[in-house]
Amino acid sequence: MTPVPTPRTTLEAVPPVPPAALPLAGAPAPRSGGTSVPPGPAPKPARPPRLAVLDGLRLIAALMVVCWHFIAQGDMAWESESRSLFGAADPATAYGWLGVQLFFVISGFVICMSAWGRPLGDFAVSRVVRLYPAYWFAILAITLTVTIWPVLQPRMTSSEILVNLTMLQYPLGVPGVSAVFWTLWNELHFYILFGLAVVWRGTTYRRVLAFCALWTIASVFAAAVRDPIITTLVDERYSPFFIGGVVIYLMYRFRPTALLWGMLGVSWALALLKTVTLTKDAKSFVGYPLSWKPTAFIVTAAFALVMATTLWPRLSRIQTRWLTVAGAMTYPLYLLHLEIGWLLIRVLHPHVPVWPLTIGLIVLMLLLAYAVHRLVERPVAPRLRRVLRSSLADLRNPEAAERRSAGSPGSGSGRGFGSGPAPGAGQGTRTDRSLSETKETKETKETKETKETKETKETKETKE
Repeated sequence: MTPVPTPRTTLEAVPPVPPAALPLAGAPAPRSGGTSVPPGPAPKPARPPRLAVLDGLRLIAALMVVCWHFIAQGDMAWESESRSLFGAADPATAYGWLGVQLFFVISGFVICMSAWGRPLGDFAVSRVVRLYPAYWFAILAITLTVTIWPVLQPRMTSSEILVNLTMLQYPLGVPGVSAVFWTLWNELHFYILFGLAVVWRGTTYRRVLAFCALWTIASVFAAAVRDPIITTLVDERYSPFFIGGVVIYLMYRFRPTALLWGMLGVSWALALLKTVTLTKDAKSFVGYPLSWKPTAFIVTAAFALVMATTLWPRLSRIQTRWLTVAGAMTYPLYLLHLEIGWLLIRVLHPHVPVWPLTIGLIVLMLLLAYAVHRLVERPVAPRLRRVLRSSLADLRNPEAAERRSAGSPGSGSGRGFGSGPAPGAGQGTRTDRSLSETKETKETKETKETKETKETKETKETKE
């Protein structure tokens, strides 16, 4: 049996997930009842409360995608070939689509951290609160923009927009409001797999390790079988990136072992293999074939950078506010930049030179992303969290929910709005209260008798 490494540090509970960014706080201690961890090396000093450098890495990934869309893939918006407009900058940004793969590696790390020590319901609430407020605003903003200026894409139907609100449009065969929304389904798919396979039973080292191994094997078989249903369920094209991030988190939370290094090596090799096809597919977007060597270098750098920012103490302990702000802007920037940015390019290009317009748009998108974070995510996320947690509490304790419902206005035990008590209502309420008190008295008596019996038995055993 593979020994479970002991955590390298004293792990404290994560504070409530800030709506600013994906949770990057130190992992909480495992829940009671989880798999026990055998003794190991003495704990080292506590880790920093937040991996700020990882926030900065997320912004780099987002800017890679923005430059890819505005420069290398912007022919339709500029109404001319980007190579003739940007020169050497065009091939330099032609690999910006790999920012998505860097996102996936970071997500594997962060989601495993977010899930540790949380029950499935709390994990689901944290993901909904993180993803949906900015996403709903992006749908509203893009829909209004396209409705007013349907320059680059046709207006969507009401039913298509409603399906998009669920984030399930791609498995249902409905086009996305934005072309960048396809990655959100891959993220959501990973959350569902990880939640049902790991978090449901309690997140432990062995379960996470088994999940990574089984998902890797399933991805290999799915690639060989080429069945559309299996491919959709397994997501074999992008699974190595998520798995690599999860394995790096295990190294971060516990310690690097030969087994973890081996699994990380397999994930990296499979990721390189998947990018061979992805590099060929990129030709249809940029208009010319891309070399696989830069792709392999960038993918390798993605794995290496996530490892460096989390495992190297000099980087992981950096705490700078602007990096945290950068992480907060990443998600809204990714959601909003494409359709709005392309429309502004089409409208302003005849009047503004290429480079000032491009740089100005990137700055404008960053400011818009910060505004969405401050004015949408921060106010909405706490309220949404409270509503979901209240619903989750009712689900976990339906009897308490029924008691609250019975005592609420408009119920059979309360007064109707603007009217006096119904005939017999007071009598029924007193009867219900008497039955409830009798039941509670009976339960208290039984508990007391059980406790006395147990104490008597323990006293007897002690004497013997």
